[in-house]
Amino acid sequence: MAAFKEPKKFGVIPGNAADVTAIQDAASVLNPSMTDLFPAIYQLALAAGGKAPERTTFNEFLRLILQRLYFIERGGVWSYDASADYPAGAVVGYSGSLYLALKDNGSGTDAGAVQPDADGEVWQKLETAADLAKVLLGYLPVATAEADYLKKSDAGDTYLSKEDASDTYLSKSDASGTYLSKTAAEADYLKQSDASDTYLSKEDASDTYLPKEDLSSQIITSVRSNWYTAYPDGAEAHNAMWGGRDITAAFDAGTVSEHIADGTFKDIFPGDYITKQVTISGTTYNVNWVIADCDYRLGQGDTETTAHHVVIVPETPIFNSKMNSDNTTENSYNGSYMHKTVIPTVATGLKNAFGDHIITFRDRIPTYCTNVASRHYLGWTGGSAPWGDWVTETCNLMNELMVYGCQVYGQSGVDVTFGFRQLSAFRLSTKLINPNRTNWWLRDVFSSALFAGVNGYGYAYANLASSSIGVRPFALLI
Repeated sequence: MAAFKEPKKFGVIPGNAADVTAIQDAASVLNPSMTDLFPAIYQLALAAGGKAPERTTFNEFLRLILQRLYFIERGGVWSYDASADYPAGAVVGYSGSLYLALKDNGSGTDAGAVQPDADGEVWQKLETAADLAKVLLGYLPVATAEADYLKKSDAGDTYLSKEDASDTYLSKSDASGTYLSKTAAEADYLKQSDASDTYLSKEDASDTYLPKEDLSSQIITSVRSNWYTAYPDGAEAHNAMWGGRDITAAFDAGTVSEHIADGTFKDIFPGDYITKQVTISGTTYNVNWVIADCDYRLGQGDTETTAHHVVIVPETPIFNSKMNSDNTTENSYNGSYMHKTVIPTVATGLKNAFGDHIITFRDRIPTYCTNVASRHYLGWTGGSAPWGDWVTETCNLMNELMVYGCQVYGQSGVDVTFGFRQLSAFRLSTKLINPNRTNWWLRDVFSSALFAGVNGYGYAYANLASSSIGVRPFALLI
């Protein structure tokens, strides 16, 4: 069929009964959009985290295109849109009439947005079908043509047309040393028309393609996401892998609790954190609660902990307090001011912040100290006495084994009856032990006057019981 022969018109409205998927306007790295069409992730192999295009998405793109062709094929003329820019020569429908744009207009042009019936210098109303035919065939309005051009009969044999002149002559300014001859240009350069069929302009390329750097970053993000999602299930596997990600949104959506409860711990790893405000004794703190371990206390206690859980600890100490008013460890940790007065206020704040996601657990804590000689320093005495009392806790201070993986200043094995393994987050990231160079308490008794702690310079140490340093308790989250 010759290219100039009129094609057969559509017999139906294309796509009128197709099943389609709506296409979003805004750009997206994961989904098709009107601005980006199919993003780069559809270029990746499925095994590398890529996505397969959907038939219904192609249906929607084709429907949008073909229904507009159908509208034009039936002689439709687009109505005026005040938010659009129009070039000179555009024809629109407005209030039952057709209007021709005499100048570029719209919010993005020098003329600004001009309503078709508001300014005769920007828009001309087309009164007849002949006026529209002239516009569609490429003619100027009579008034404009008579003002700017000679009639062919007047031009006669005296002047060349612009097309004939441009094929034969250069203007004086063009003939300067700035331009190549046609033969030299044709030897070295593509014509713009040829290039436009073969190459994209920089602007068009930036609208269609991602730079290598952006695509690489997107691929890395996709691979990382798939890696965490596909990681083997279970507390043991997840305790061996560092996360370090903000999972607040997933916790608020309920997926974190769902995957804790089923024991898979899917997409939950030590180092991940949940940002949650906690109010303690009237002061509100914004805290990153770090996942420190999975199922750390499962199966432990005189009343067994049976619920799957994660241990959470604040990323840094929440506030400062003392162990006792005096420099004494006489009543061990169980009878200290810290355990009897401070920790219950933290427990109340945690329950108010997390609700039923915080569970209690059973712990065994010594109630007094003996005058035994220190196993660390000659002349020092004092250590927790076995065996201690069973207590129900909502949260508690950590001991040395939970942080360091061994006892450093602690004197008695009863201080580590429970919490006898280093928390996985501290094993995987030693910088988490002291991220802001702050002194903070541990619950082990060192002597008759000192409790163990973590020093701001990064080493294990002990401090006088009346010192005010950081409080960093742990709790169990479901």
